[in-house]
Amino acid sequence: MIAFVWAFIGSFLPATNSELPIVSGDVILLFFAHYLFIFGITLPFDIKDLTIDAQHQVKTIPAIIGIQKSYNLSFLSLLLSTLLYVVMQQLTTSAQDFSLPLCITTLLSSWSIYLSRKKADNYLYFGLIDGMLIIQSLLVIVFALN
Repeated sequence: MIAFVWAFIGSFLPATNSELPIVSGDVILLFFAHYLFIFGITLPFDIKDLTIDAQHQVKTIPAIIGIQKSYNLSFLSLLLSTLLYVVMQQLTTSAQDFSLPLCITTLLSSWSIYLSRKKADNYLYFGLIDGMLIIQSLLVIVFALN
């Protein structure tokens, strides 16, 4: 649900303020790339909250498929997101190339998730994962200025 809302806000809503048709290939591709990115960075939080969710009988993806498969799904989502960002850049006619800052963000996310596996209560890595949307926005702005 979180991934859907953020992906919608980051793709379809900006399209309403641009000359792009809301339902275009570019917007749909951007939606799926954002969805996979956000899905990938939110799964570790479900893993971290697994014990609390079990006490309250909340069924999350890690509770259903297990911790290791959830990490694998997180990494796969980030990889697919990166691929979609690169494909999207190749298909668009934009003069600005944003695939590098987006790929940097997915690599940083993967690294943070990998490090968070070692110690589930390390809030430094979870803070970094949680701040990835801000880091991603800042990197895109920096690359746009150059």
